[in-house]
Amino acid sequence: MFKISAFGAAGEVGRSCVLIDDGERRVLLDCGVKIVPKERSLPPSGIEEVVREEGIDSVILSHAHLDHTGYTPRLFQEGYNGVVHATPPTRDISHILWLDHLKIEKEEHYLTSFLETALLSTSLHDYREKFRVCDGVIAEFFDAGHILGSSSVLLDWDGVLIWYTGDINTSKTPFHDGAKFPDEEDIDIVISESTNGTRDFPSRKVVEEDFGREITEVLERGGKVIAPSFAVGRSQEVAMTIARWVDIKGLDAQVYLDGMIRYVNEIYLNYLDEKWVSPRFLSWLKDQGLSSPFEMEYLREIDESIKRKEAFRKQISKNADPCVIITTSGMMEGGPVHSYFRYACTDPKNMLAIVGFQVEGTLGREIMEGRRQIVTTNGFGNGYSVEIKSKVKRFHFSGHSPRLGLQEYLLLLDAKNYLFVHGDSESCYALEKYVKHEAVHSNGEVKALKRIEPAVIPS
Repeated sequence: MFKISAFGAAGEVGRSCVLIDDGERRVLLDCGVKIVPKERSLPPSGIEEVVREEGIDSVILSHAHLDHTGYTPRLFQEGYNGVVHATPPTRDISHILWLDHLKIEKEEHYLTSFLETALLSTSLHDYREKFRVCDGVIAEFFDAGHILGSSSVLLDWDGVLIWYTGDINTSKTPFHDGAKFPDEEDIDIVISESTNGTRDFPSRKVVEEDFGREITEVLERGGKVIAPSFAVGRSQEVAMTIARWVDIKGLDAQVYLDGMIRYVNEIYLNYLDEKWVSPRFLSWLKDQGLSSPFEMEYLREIDESIKRKEAFRKQISKNADPCVIITTSGMMEGGPVHSYFRYACTDPKNMLAIVGFQVEGTLGREIMEGRRQIVTTNGFGNGYSVEIKSKVKRFHFSGHSPRLGLQEYLLLLDAKNYLFVHGDSESCYALEKYVKHEAVHSNGEVKALKRIEPAVIPS
């Protein structure tokens, strides 16, 4: 019998942590935290006791986002002394995100020394490279199309095939060609994300064209576009979308990248080959005569070479030159974006472009829903009251498949059993209902994980 337990991300998005246990072997898929606005992040519920009392044989990380990796070092603090399996980009990006998280929350969840232990214990694997997880269990990573290095995981567990989607995007993006599928036809168990299980949105092509038109309108009237964005994945995609649009339209405008984005860009530069990014994107780079997407003349990073960054932010916000500024943080809770609120978003000819999902309770969500009088911080705890007078518009970029994409993906897998995580209860049960009614099975049972309750499946 397999017991599959969720210690987080069951009926919620955040703190992904799924344990597969057959009574003899225990393999953990992801170990993340849930970022909570204006509070400390939440850990998975109860995984420490499993590590201390029963033990874990191996850990597999699907990708670097903190909601999938942010609690991993705590496993070592609790006594885990095994291996963490990941792709090389996942290891490198996780390192940056863990350090940043420690800077924000200090040693709330684990001591700094265990961060290094987790990194040193990471075993690296490319896509489509089979590797041993523990006795009788072989794994293989597949491109999930979500961010650089993101993976879905195929487990061959004594002949039982288990497919863990991680976070998947079936759509083409500037860097990726969409999620890949296993060659095997007889998948026994699928553990699937359900983020957009009840939501559809325009295609990426439609979103990018709408974004481009709006940017053009702002720049041609001499305005500025402020685009708060997630440092990993979204910033790089948005930067390429804007840069290509500026190039195609022949616009005379600088595109600035501010915040932690530049550190993630350095990792992207290490993985510009067909293993990790789309051949389509590499071909475009070659046609442009570029070895790096970030060396385009109208892209500029606000990095350590700029000595007085705050003065520079004020200058580019207030001068007469049209520009686009992509900056952290993506949900506008802190970071350089607060400087641009004060310097640029008080001008009606500018635009605040919302390019990422905004969690309920964040400042970004409040602005998206109509709040215009806000209090910003300068990074030293000083509050400034600001009225946003710039145009505010949301653009439906997403790193996750929409409802229809998820449904098609699940039917193509045609598994005997489905379990749904990484979505609110409504999304999980909507997909459960869909596969029950639409998927054709000769036998097997379809279930959805409930919060922290194990699902037991016959082996």
